[in-house]
Formats: sequence, C-alpha cells, structure tokens
Amino acid sequence: MTLRNRRYLSTKKHMYWKTTFFLQWSLMLKSTSLLWFLLPLLLLGTCEEIPSKSQETWFTECNRWLTAPFGIISTPNFPRRYPVPIKCQWVLEAPRNKSIAIYFTQFYMREGVRISEYDYYDESITLSKQDLGIVSSDAEPTQYIGFKSFLVLDFEIRERDNVHMRVMDFFLDVYGFNITYEIIDKQEERRRDPCIENHCSFNGVCYASRTFKTYTCKCFDPYYGDECKYSPVCGPNSNDTMCLNGGHCRHYIGSRARTCECPSGYEGVFCERKQQKRYHNRKGSKAHECDQTGCSDLCKETLSSANICTCPPGQQMTDDFNSCLERERVRYVISFKLLSMEMNGSIHVSLDLLSLNTVRSSELKLHLDIALSSLFQPNLSVVENLTVLEFK
Repeated sequence: MTLRNRRYLSTKKHMYWKTTFFLQWSLMLKSTSLLWFLLPLLLLGTCEEIPSKSQETWFTECNRWLTAPFGIISTPNFPRRYPVPIKCQWVLEAPRNKSIAIYFTQFYMREGVRISEYDYYDESITLSKQDLGIVSSDAEPTQYIGFKSFLVLDFEIRERDNVHMRVMDFFLDVYGFNITYEIIDKQEERRRDPCIENHCSFNGVCYASRTFKTYTCKCFDPYYGDECKYSPVCGPNSNDTMCLNGGHCRHYIGSRARTCECPSGYEGVFCERKQQKRYHNRKGSKAHECDQTGCSDLCKETLSSANICTCPPGQQMTDDFNSCLERERVRYVISFKLLSMEMNGSIHVSLDLLSLNTVRSSELKLHLDIALSSLFQPNLSVVENLTVLEFK
C-alpha cells in the first residue's frame, strides 16, 4: 500500500487512522531515513487545532429594530439550521398608548430565547426593565402581550445539540423559530385563533394572512380540521373505538398522542363517566352563584368575593379559564454519543454502532432502555414509551 492510498483511506476512517497509522507504518518501514522523512507528515495529519471560546466568531447579522404595526421575527435559514455560535436581538417599539403582542406560531426552541420589557430602551440607557425569563417550547407558549413600550427578544445559542423541540412525526428536524408580532390597543382582547392556541396539534403549520388579520393551520397530509386534529384513523368519521358514549378521537400532540372529545354531559379520558359539577366555596357561596361562572369542574370564592374556576389535582385550566383538561404530556426525542471504556477505565473509544449485527444491536438497545429508565424514573412521575429508536 502506498502512502498516498493510505492517506486517502484515513479520511474515510478518521478515528481509526489516528490510533493505528503511525504504528503500522513504523512496523513496515526498514529505513531510518525514510521514517524521519515521513514523521512530519504523520504529525501534520494527526494534529488538530480546536479554537478556544475567545477565538469563536459569533454570528450577529440578525439584530433588528422593529416599529412596523406587524411583522415576522425568524432565525436565519428557518426552519433549517442557523449558524452557531449565534447572538441576535430584536427590539420592538410601540407608541405609549399601545401594546406589543407576540404570537409563537412556529417556535421550536427549548432554550436560548429570553424576553424582557422596558419603559425606555436604547444602546446607552434603559428604564424599568422587567425580565420575563426564558421562553421554552416545553411549555407550549401561544402568545404574549406586553405592557411596556419596548419589548426585547434575545436569542443566544452556542451549540445546537438538544435545544430544539422534537415531536413525532413532522418536527424531528426543525430549528429556530418563525413568530409574528403586532402592535395593538391596550384594551384589545387577545386572539383566539385555533392555530395560535393549539399549534395545529403539531400536525400542521400556523400561517398568518397577508394582512395579519387571521391565522390558519395548513395541515400535513392526511390531517384536517381547523386545528389539524383529525385524520382518517382518528376523527369523527373514523372507526376508532377508544372513545365511549358518543365521543370521538382526536390527535393532540403530533400523530402519536391521541385523546377523546366528549359529548356534552360526559367526561374522562375515554368519556367513560357522566359529568358532575362539583362546587367548593371558601365562604359557602350558593351553588347557582358559582354556576354562573360556567366552570366545568371546581369553583371557589376569592378574598374579593369573586367566584373563579379551579381544577382538581392532575388537571390544568384551559385558555377559557372555565374548563379543565388532563395535564399535558411531553414527548422528547434525544440523541447522544456512546463511548466504549477499556477495562482499566482510562481509554475511551467511539463505537461503530452501524457495524453491529442484529442480535448485538437488539441487546444493546435493551440495555440502553433499562439504563435510561433508571436514569429518568427518579425525576419524573410517569415515563411512558421509552425506547431506543435507531443507531446512526
């Protein structure tokens, strides 16, 4: 084998070349002079310069100052990968008698996005800052309406690993966000558009009209409905039998998570029981007074003698502040690199997972399932459908 051919193979199997290239050549070479001639080439081939954090070049060509009555805020190359490391800032400015509304129509960031508000903001001075914290797709944000004249959206990511939302089957390779904003009257009611409130059930994408007056879902095939919540196998016209008492199936979080829409008078995960209104009032308010609030479950009286709706343990209030739903489930898809450690515990070698045979691959997946389950169970109340999907 010639030196030229050997270096070509090293680019195909980089890790293998680093650990064995010098050893094999030193055994094959007889001439000391030829060895010293090749040594500089070997050193050049195995040395890599890793830039320090101080040498990193941050991408910042995305800073904007926005004063238009409505518009779009999106990461570079959305929905594809944005450059990293990246640091962007969008400043939204509204007249003093107006509010700023942000709609998280297509938002796939689990971290790296922070919102803050100011009475006044520029590069040299700020007044009355209110830090609203990190916005995460884990909480399924729908919209935010500010109360100050300046709203600042900061986006800072050093690496793209494990910072994005992943939902089966259509949102496994999306990055960043594409959200909309508008300047509204302070007393204006917030939007109730289904695609903003429900993210199109993660079976479609939410789009604004050209004038930003309406928002609608564009569903992926074969889903349909104003929230993309129905399909031929789960919907009013399907043959699905999971729901009882006239209820019908609907998709909730992507294609895999399903729930039941119950007819009036029934409740439960499968619409299995008749609905019973229950009232709990701190000061013993009459039932009909609490009933006027339209609560679907519990009602209590506040210190100011107002009746408000509440939910029992395990449920949460919906956006209408009257109805309760089972607490939402969250689906995560994560990826990580596996290393093989030698018996002495000092050497780590990358595993070539694609070269494993079927039996060895199945055994490894089983052991990983057990290890991951023992890792997650102490920190989560319920873990369902934990499985290793594939090796790459």
